[in-house]
Amino acid sequence: MILSELDRFDPELMRPLRKAFDEDCIDEVFPSLKKISIDYAVMEHTDKAFVVPGDFGWDDIGDWVALERHLKQEHETNTVIGSHVGLDASGNIVYTEDPEDIIVTLGVEDLVIVKRGNAVLLARKDRVQDIKKLLEDERLANFKVRT
Repeated sequence: MILSELDRFDPELMRPLRKAFDEDCIDEVFPSLKKISIDYAVMEHTDKAFVVPGDFGWDDIGDWVALERHLKQEHETNTVIGSHVGLDASGNIVYTEDPEDIIVTLGVEDLVIVKRGNAVLLARKDRVQDIKKLLEDERLANFKVRT
């Protein structure tokens, strides 16, 4: 149903998506797709969606800071996924996907520190909304950086 509704309401998005699925090249096509949420592309237009009331928490996990709202903090000071050693470091979000990596922090506060593949991001937490602007830089085009 969702694909037919995308065909109906956003065919310019679906044409390259269908091609990517058919030719098994989603990794190449996905970064070039129009950036639009499913809410705007389909849900605001369709008459085939239903809303079911629920009593549960909700968080629009749209940036790295959301991790600290959902994950247990290391020693109640840093939110960590991966290996981390810190001294006088607090309020940081530390992430690495490689089990052989270790992130070491010294005297830093309120940073987002992310290592994915061959890219490292260091940002103040109050600036994470600007990451998308940063990713527009052509020097990052050859990196497989994900947000």
